[in-house]
Amino acid sequence: MMLGTMGIIAGAHTDFKTRWTEMTVDGVTDIRGFQIRDWLLEHPKETKWMILDDDSDFTPEQKSRHLHTDALNGILVEHHERALTMIDAIYKGKA
Repeated sequence: MMLGTMGIIAGAHTDFKTRWTEMTVDGVTDIRGFQIRDWLLEHPKETKWMILDDDSDFTPEQKSRHLHTDALNGILVEHHERALTMIDAIYKGKA
C-alpha cells in the first residue's frame, strides 16, 4: 500500500478502514459518505478528521473536509499542499 511507504498509515487510527453500509440512495449503493458517517459515529472522540478520497459521493457536512484526489494518479503534490492547509484549518477550528 502506497500510503504505508509514505508513513501515513503509521499515524492513522488503528481502525482506519470504513465498512460497507449496503444503503442505496437514488440507485447508488453504499455511498462513501455514509461509510464515513458511520465510522465517525462509532468513534465519537475523533473530531479532527479529513477525507482524502477519489470518490465524490459525500454528505453535505463532509464536503468541507473532503480533499478530492485523482483516481488515476493518486495523491499529487497539489493534494499534499491542500491537505496541509486543510489540516491547519481543522486544528485551528476553522473547518
